[in-house]
Amino acid sequence: MITQEELFRKVGARYTMFVQLQINESDLAVIESCNTVVSDELIFDLLVDGSSWREHLLALFFICKRNISVFYEPLFDGLRNPRGISIVPICSVITLCIKEADCAYDEALISDLDRNVFDGAIRFGLDKMKYHIGLSKEEIKGCDPNHGHNFEEFYEFYRDLYVRNNNDNRC
Repeated sequence: MITQEELFRKVGARYTMFVQLQINESDLAVIESCNTVVSDELIFDLLVDGSSWREHLLALFFICKRNISVFYEPLFDGLRNPRGISIVPICSVITLCIKEADCAYDEALISDLDRNVFDGAIRFGLDKMKYHIGLSKEEIKGCDPNHGHNFEEFYEFYRDLYVRNNNDNRC
């Protein structure tokens, strides 16, 4: 298995394509080639203890290539250790877990989150998630106020990764 340092040496700055979803297929292939040597433990570390959004975004990619239900609750831990650029992407993957992998939503998982950090990016991501899983009838328009992320674009990107790589990984 590969270490975090080895992973970042191998992928270089290719993870930046996940910031605004400007996907380059050859760069994506390099990151994807690491999937077999990245352990679940490394993914947990990237998501929960990662020191920046870079770790979070790489973790999200690998999560969608695996059994996402294993990472459902740790995704909320990633929001407790927020890294601005990764907030909306994390919320979109949580939505994916609920809609596609039948993970059960529990309000207690978000009750301790500060919804105002990063100019309300957590509030935006959680409100979008609640709308998309059917807990809110009020659709939040626009993009996240901090980084301009379009929730639906992230959801579709991660859903496509998940659907292409997993047939039946449910909670």
